[in-house]
Amino acid sequence: MKNTIKFLGIIVLATVIGFSMAACDEGDGDGNGDDSGPYTIGLTIKNENTDEIAEIKVDTGSGSEPLFERTDLSIGTGQTSEKFTFSIPEEGTYFFRYRLPGVGTYSTSEYISSSGNYLLTHKANNNTTIVKQ
Repeated sequence: MKNTIKFLGIIVLATVIGFSMAACDEGDGDGNGDDSGPYTIGLTIKNENTDEIAEIKVDTGSGSEPLFERTDLSIGTGQTSEKFTFSIPEEGTYFFRYRLPGVGTYSTSEYISSSGNYLLTHKANNNTTIVKQ
């Protein structure tokens, strides 16, 4: 009888611990229970235009400090870039900008708004599309 009561006590204790763990918010791993950034973005660029893409950056608006920037690119016609990975501090609106060789200003493309992997296609008519994969 003593062994049965001990066994039932262990089962009750294991059940309580199991439900407590299942109900716990894991958060972002820093122990404060929230899920605030940083968020990871993966960006791949496919160039269907005749112009080469020389530079890219991601920022929150014109004149803001870039969150991600590459100035050493050469993504030619028909080429697809490597996947660029970077972090954003919080979910919101972030603009993808690109520059062609010899052009002084960045062209603004579609925006990204949350973590995930994106494919940006620079099309032949100088339009761009960005699709979350």
